[in-house]
Amino acid sequence: MVLPVLSTIIGGLLMMTLIGKPIAWLQEALIHLLESMQGGSRFLMGAILGAMATFDFGGPVNKTMSLFSDGLLVSGVYGPEAVKFVGSIIPPFGITLSFLLTRHKYTRAEREALKAAFPMGICMITEGVIPIAARDLLRVVGSCVVASAVAGGLIMVWGVESPVHPRMAACLLCLCSPILCCFAWRWV
Repeated sequence: MVLPVLSTIIGGLLMMTLIGKPIAWLQEALIHLLESMQGGSRFLMGAILGAMATFDFGGPVNKTMSLFSDGLLVSGVYGPEAVKFVGSIIPPFGITLSFLLTRHKYTRAEREALKAAFPMGICMITEGVIPIAARDLLRVVGSCVVASAVAGGLIMVWGVESPVHPRMAACLLCLCSPILCCFAWRWV
């Protein structure tokens, strides 16, 4: 009982003194960089964040992007949170749309996996598409990353922001420009 408490105290002190200050400095530098971006550089930033949100379907790259956008959300920069929202729901929605248009290309097991992937996508959980992506990884991941990159870039250029931490597709209504967000989906 003493060891967990002691290790938590030591870990917390190390985070506050040694690790926290460099991370805070880096976060402030990234916020300044993001706020100074205009036009093409905003598109590039949104495209990178969108691609990161989709690249590994909920893996470490996705979590890094999520942590970055959450940190910016706390600092009052809301654009990356909107990119995270769109990037997280593009894979399940896109693959479901593909299934609806070309049912014959999907196996019985993939059809069963889609029954879970779409509802999970509504809750911004991209891991539901992994069984479907496993059969044709390059095409599925490539198309999802390109779609999320384009949508993320458009969202940043158009100034769409999410002042709330989205957890479901219903959070679309909380975006500052939900119609522009829908246009970004439509373009991809």
